[in-house]
Amino acid sequence: MSRHVFGHAEPEVNLAEIDRQHQNLARIIENLQGAIHAMRGEHVIGAVLAEVVTYTIYHFAAEEDLMQKHGFPGLAAHRIEHNELTMKICGFQEEHERKKPEAAERLLECLQHWIEEHTLNRDNEYVQFLNAKGLGEPLVRDGG
Repeated sequence: MSRHVFGHAEPEVNLAEIDRQHQNLARIIENLQGAIHAMRGEHVIGAVLAEVVTYTIYHFAAEEDLMQKHGFPGLAAHRIEHNELTMKICGFQEEHERKKPEAAERLLECLQHWIEEHTLNRDNEYVQFLNAKGLGEPLVRDGG
């Protein structure tokens, strides 16, 4: 069964490794959302926030490496968007560390917008490019 992030089906791009990374990022975001709503404490929220930052940077690098390896012509513009989000989420992390309680919730709003605007739309450009080169590899899901 497909997982949902912010009311959307988890993005699937027909590239197994990227889809796995999207699943992991969705899980981390859900953990952050759960920690906030359960008011589990600033240290828990801070730890999950740090995981969001770290995994997002890792994921963006993997996407960009894939685009560069296969000559995607939109890499520079895509990289700029990735850098902009990275700066934003690092800013939210810094705000949280300065004891601004709304920082984590604002990050969730930012990630929702990112999923709606970038992951579901802009990523489709490189996915179509790579799929046209025969690089599509659907993720095989467990029966659960």
